[in-house]
Amino acid sequence: MQPASQSETFPIRQYFPFADCIRSAQEKALAAIEEARQAQKKFVLLELPTGTGKSAVAVAALKWASDWGNGGYILSTQKALTAQYIRDFEAIGLVELRGRSSYECKDFRTTCEIGPSLRGKDSTGCAPCPYKTAKDRFVSQRTGVTNFDYFIAETLYSGQLPKRSVLVIDEGHNLEQKLLGFTDFEISPFQLQKYSVAIPTIADGDVLAASEWLGDVLTPAIDTWINAIPEDDVEQSDDRRQSENLLRRIGRFTGGNQQEWAFWADGKRLVFRPLGAVEYANSFLFSRADLVVIMSATILDFGVFRRMLGIDADDCKCMAVGSDFPVENRPIYYRPLGSMNFQNKAATLPAIASALDKLLHDRPTTKGLVHTNSYEMNRFLTQSLISAGHGRRIITHGSGGAEAAIDRHINTAGPTVLCSPAMAEGLDLRDDLSRFQVIVKVPYPPYKDPYVVARRQLDKGWYPWQTAMRLIQATGRSVRSETDFAETYIFDSNFADFRRLNSRLLPAWWRAAIVDMAEPHTIRAGRKQLPESGELF
Repeated sequence: MQPASQSETFPIRQYFPFADCIRSAQEKALAAIEEARQAQKKFVLLELPTGTGKSAVAVAALKWASDWGNGGYILSTQKALTAQYIRDFEAIGLVELRGRSSYECKDFRTTCEIGPSLRGKDSTGCAPCPYKTAKDRFVSQRTGVTNFDYFIAETLYSGQLPKRSVLVIDEGHNLEQKLLGFTDFEISPFQLQKYSVAIPTIADGDVLAASEWLGDVLTPAIDTWINAIPEDDVEQSDDRRQSENLLRRIGRFTGGNQQEWAFWADGKRLVFRPLGAVEYANSFLFSRADLVVIMSATILDFGVFRRMLGIDADDCKCMAVGSDFPVENRPIYYRPLGSMNFQNKAATLPAIASALDKLLHDRPTTKGLVHTNSYEMNRFLTQSLISAGHGRRIITHGSGGAEAAIDRHINTAGPTVLCSPAMAEGLDLRDDLSRFQVIVKVPYPPYKDPYVVARRQLDKGWYPWQTAMRLIQATGRSVRSETDFAETYIFDSNFADFRRLNSRLLPAWWRAAIVDMAEPHTIRAGRKQLPESGELF
């Protein structure tokens, strides 16, 4: 990275899109970005809580980089957030690029993802192709936003997006998981049958034997299967692409350090997953810009975060700010009803169901959210609430039905309560969409899961970091602005030990909101301050 010169550009503060109403946290974030460039550091890690206004900081960084360099990209792990960027900043020149499946191929009345395969050997293409038009515009502009999955796929398989001066990654706590999603792979019995390969007998964790089997048996079988498909066979084009993608992932495993991977059999499926993204973060992502800015409300431990991504502490500027939401608007009531660990959850769940019943009775006119942690617990609790007479209020879902449940909750005028094990992140239930939320269980990753076991052994800080990140993300769904308010309840008694052992992972602004319901004087203070609160049950 070239050192900055004071004469070559204005201070980054002057590129902020809302110059008359910049907040203190936003000024600090912009200063950190500017200081990193002056010091010729590659990375900026910004912990900015919900409501800080991260999107305006990101846009300012791109506008600033357009003057001293060739602009930048904003990446979001959520398509909804990408759309929000466009709604807020398209008028000042921000452009968006989505994946092929988001554009319509008018020739075949399908998407631009499927259209080319239907064309066969005809290479003329649509005139104009809406995806190509959008991509050309995105490349020609200096400030663009796209979703993380598309950007990585384009980088790996097409490489047509030019390197930029700045790359801003929003919701960066998901960064490692997203990178691993482009490297890990599973092999099912159905796939093996398709390639005419027998299910192997390989011990869990024996990555060397797994590597030999992949190289000697499965890879040649996949190659043979692919080569047998005619190039113009439209019906098998999807299968062909999936098989080619599997070969690429197998190649990353066999061509890398297998000792940095986990391998196990999940039923009859064979699962391969890297034990971190260090090997891939730079080539897949960080190499695409001179300066990389990673933002999240839950970085929590800069050391753990840097280790996960292979970021050198000397090449990184780190900054965390607190929440400016009034603490009285966001109380977190810790009411232990019993342990929700594996041995005790069956005994504790009825007590939680009873508490939820009372909570809903005491708040008959307000919407809420219950984080149920797993589909098993979700079924038990929703059935209990329905049996207790709350059936008309309960909205829930099975696997794959989260978006429809959210839409129903938002668009229903009555006091619905959303019960889900899958809404700890990416959900904005501002204002009357949720005035209370419940954490049924401290969201530890599954302790005996083979991958979790391997990660715990590799880095002792990873497991508590994951738990704290999930917990803080879950508690952030209902209070979305300085004037918003909601109650949060934690029922799992294991929270006491987690808080005691991992206090350093819980930001001071978050800890300040905790109200221990075993202390009556504290409960009264919390009740009195929360605007329009119902009675505490």
